[in-house]
Amino acid sequence: MRLDYLDFLRCVAAVAVFAQHLLERADPARFRPFLELGPGIFGVALFFLISGFVIPHSVRRGFAPADFAVRRLFRVFPAYLTVLAAVVALGALGLQPWRGTLVADGPAGFVANLALVQEYTGRAALLGVSWTLSLEFVWYGIFALVMLTGGERHAFALTLAASAALVALSLVALLLDGRPPLGRFAMLGAAALGYAAFVAADGGLSRRRLWIAFAAFALAVGGSQVVAFGYFSHPKVTLFNGLCGWLGAVAVFWAFQRHAALREARLCRHPLARTLGRISYSVYLTHGPVILIWGAAFGGMLLLGAPMVTFALSLALFAFVERPGIAAGRRVAGWLARPGAVTEVRR
Repeated sequence: MRLDYLDFLRCVAAVAVFAQHLLERADPARFRPFLELGPGIFGVALFFLISGFVIPHSVRRGFAPADFAVRRLFRVFPAYLTVLAAVVALGALGLQPWRGTLVADGPAGFVANLALVQEYTGRAALLGVSWTLSLEFVWYGIFALVMLTGGERHAFALTLAASAALVALSLVALLLDGRPPLGRFAMLGAAALGYAAFVAADGGLSRRRLWIAFAAFALAVGGSQVVAFGYFSHPKVTLFNGLCGWLGAVAVFWAFQRHAALREARLCRHPLARTLGRISYSVYLTHGPVILIWGAAFGGMLLLGAPMVTFALSLALFAFVERPGIAAGRRVAGWLARPGAVTEVRR
């Protein structure tokens, strides 16, 4: 069963990320007030919060490790590999920046991107947003481990542990005077928080504990942003960007969990919002290459042309690759199913 408000939130997240990349290329000075709010950070953080809620929702009937792994692989890789193949082909034809990346990293870099391990092998990403996909698989592994060792009864402890780990890493960064990728760890904490929100919606966690989980994470992620972009510096992100993006995402997600009126609002059922929500992954994958190519070819028409082309390509990618990939995952999981393969979800 699809939840309309989650599709709406996916739509908001996808539009925020798209807007960040589009406006900073089109006219960053003109759109500076909006870009200062950190829409890209907001969108990615919101995606991870949603993922934390959606993944357990997808295994409500029971958790089987093989089934879960197959479905997740077929959910992510078909669309990703299709877009990756497109940018590799463009690079082979000489288009930048993909040509430069292919030449610099060679076959090893291509294989790393193919397996989504470029983050961990020191290779450049051919598709800029792919770092979040590799991190998403880390979340899948954590979730699978939780389901196999206690399930929902560990949700509250998991999110508190994630917040505590983020605080500890921030303190270690200060002590060692080195800047670790705190944002990456925060994304995993956001997914854990989304999981706690799902358990609360399912009746397995009290509202009081959910409020504590949200407050603890907001404090932890706020502190991590002060360390990452206040004490340390970043060439593209300021402390204000980080705080607005992260705390805005947490606040929006909390508001929708707290207020039924928001979840049931007519806007959440608007056809355009529902469509954008359902194709949000395709939008996420395609918008970067479209912005680069359209900007290089047409320049001043970027604000009009890039959204239209991205929407059209995303509809096609969803219809011909993403949705069939999901269906194929279900079929393969069905073939692999064996009696007794399903582990009951523990509460």
